[in-house]
Amino acid sequence: MTKIYKVPLVGADGTRVQALAVCHEDTSIWDPNALAFQVLKVKPGTWPICHFLPNGHFVWVPN
Repeated sequence: MTKIYKVPLVGADGTRVQALAVCHEDTSIWDPNALAFQVLKVKPGTWPICHFLPNGHFVWVPN
């Protein structure tokens, strides 16, 4: 399952933006050699993998 969160962020200069964070809850079928696992030092299926979406990217969600 994947969850999407709308997150308020504040920059060092006080600038405020709304960002989208995507959390992949079940990573058990991901390639164990995926870069995310190496960077976070976790194994597939043990922790959710979350990341922010860059400006201009889209997320398709059911209504």
